[in-house]
Amino acid sequence: MPLTPATRFSSPGFLLNKVGFVARRWIADALAPLGLNGREAEILLRLRAADGGLTQAQLCEQLDVDPSNLVTMLNKLEAAGLLERTRDAADRRRHIVTLTAAGRERRTQADAAVQRVEERLLDGLTARQRTSLRTLLMTVDERTAAEWTDEG
Repeated sequence: MPLTPATRFSSPGFLLNKVGFVARRWIADALAPLGLNGREAEILLRLRAADGGLTQAQLCEQLDVDPSNLVTMLNKLEAAGLLERTRDAADRRRHIVTLTAAGRERRTQADAAVQRVEERLLDGLTARQRTSLRTLLMTVDERTAAEWTDEG
């Protein structure tokens, strides 16, 4: 039986949950051929904007993950040759995380895979609706950022 406006559940929270579930599944499927999960791809994508790299502490903060969980992810990405960690010359206790050439290529592939998912997910929306949706989601994200945990 097809869903109609009368039978479709319209609670924003439940709709976000449902769409989020579908988006995570589609993104996971799109990234699997690249040997990445969503969090690992996010690391590569976050390093895109950081030409000089980021410290592990900065990545922990941006991703809101426990340092030990981040180290596990970084170990996998480093073993795959996608990034490297070097000691910070200014503070030898810190590691700077940078992408390798292979990491930049994989980041480009991951970015394209996520773009394809977004196109599929947002198919049927106008450019204006997409902009509005992004703005609204960023507002909700900003207001709920303090509640985000490592479980997400």
